Amino acid sequence: MSTTDDLAPGTIELETDMRPQRLWVLPPIMAIALAMLLVFNSQGLAKWSRDLPPSTFNLHVADAAGWWHELMVKLGPAKAFEALRDAIGVELK
Repeated sequence: MSTTDDLAPGTIELETDMRPQRLWVLPPIMAIALAMLLVFNSQGLAKWSRDLPPSTFNLHVADAAGWWHELMVKLGPAKAFEALRDAIGVELK
């Protein structure tokens, strides 16, 4: 009886025809994930920016993050995320 470690790659049904992905697929995936976070979790961005060390630049970052969160609340995605978070009872810190 052989274990999974003993088998050659591609011999298990789930691995058949699988090939390693090239690195060029990573940036679009990261960009999509970041965009979704910025749109749906704008509150997290605003919280993070308020926790930055005090400086003139960080003040501008916090102002921009606050403006972005207000915009996402007005447009709806932030409200949807907050409603979902409240519905499942998760407190994000």
